[in-house]
Amino acid sequence: MGPLEVVLLAFWILSWGVIALIYGHAVILSFFGIRRWTPNPDLPPRKRLAVVIPAHNEAKVLGALLRDLENQSYPRELFDIYVIADNCKDGTADVARQTTNTTVIVRTGEDRGKGRALRLAISTILDSPQPYDAFVFFDADNRVSRNFLQRMNTELCNGHPFIQGYLGTKNPTDNWVTRVIYESYCMTNRLWQLGKRRADLPSQCGGTGFCVETDVLRDLGWPMTSITEDLEMVCLLAQKGIFPVWCHDAVVYDEKPTSVRVALRQRVRWMRGHFTNMFRFFVPLLKQGVAKRDVRLLDCAIYLLYPMCVLAVGLQSLLWLLDLTLVPDFLVVSPGLPLLVLVIAMLTYYPALGIYLETRSIKELAYLPLLLAFNWIWVVACFTALFTLANREWYHTPHDATLDSRISL
Repeated sequence: MGPLEVVLLAFWILSWGVIALIYGHAVILSFFGIRRWTPNPDLPPRKRLAVVIPAHNEAKVLGALLRDLENQSYPRELFDIYVIADNCKDGTADVARQTTNTTVIVRTGEDRGKGRALRLAISTILDSPQPYDAFVFFDADNRVSRNFLQRMNTELCNGHPFIQGYLGTKNPTDNWVTRVIYESYCMTNRLWQLGKRRADLPSQCGGTGFCVETDVLRDLGWPMTSITEDLEMVCLLAQKGIFPVWCHDAVVYDEKPTSVRVALRQRVRWMRGHFTNMFRFFVPLLKQGVAKRDVRLLDCAIYLLYPMCVLAVGLQSLLWLLDLTLVPDFLVVSPGLPLLVLVIAMLTYYPALGIYLETRSIKELAYLPLLLAFNWIWVVACFTALFTLANREWYHTPHDATLDSRISL
């Protein structure tokens, strides 16, 4: 066996190992997510909340979110709203000022970006005389279920300092792109995030619709510098023994891109941040998890490897294609029957089960082939991100969609 064959064989063994770990992890979690979630009973409103909304040129959509917050089932005197108008050139600040008890923090300067806006907001609020038990974060394009703050109060009272709400889709029927993104969130919300809650493993923060206790933020500060500040925060807090929990019945509806181009650009940014955090935190979390025998830390480390799984799938697919077409008899290593079954499960059982359990609609499964095709965008995004890690440009996704008329808050 020549040097090239040795390298290829090592690649196949390593890549199949990563795929087996990530796919096996997902399938095992799916068993915990099958049963419908029964929420804990609401506890009396007690926690005082600071609701923080970073906004860059969001005048078209901000008003709807503010109305949702005004209509919360949670007592209005127990929460205040803070909007950070970050380098806005439209009427974002004016829209915010029309809402009672909303404080507008205007931020200017060339270094715009969500992470920097949040740092300013958190430091400003912590320095204010107003006492808050926790901070709740939303994006300006979000819509929110009426029970959201009440459910955050209940989770906080039950001893959870870091909570992630259900990640719904604001515009699922705009076109086929939003439809398949919606279905992918249905799948991960039910089988992965809910599975983690039931297995007593840490959720992952979705970047919006999450809540953090004030004492946790005061201790942490806001040192995040990556372009995926939510994942960086999860890793930093995990090292302190603080992990997010999933709240399946408090829903934040997020606007999804309507074009493949915008979706790809968004995912490239996410993967750049994911790779940055993987290189920084994987080994420390792994070592700490082994030393403490804490499966939650090991679970966080495993999640950081997800882009490597995507890269492995992309590269293996390319090698199989070369073997079948341009370079016959190329070295190809069979994954073996157990791994082949696992791959088939991730292409069939996993998405079909997750989508059906969350939508209760057989018709939704008709979009499954489109979803599987669309998922190749992650392969492109991962390769692009890996070779453009130095690009830390913050890209603002334009928002103008309204909430789907069939969604009841």
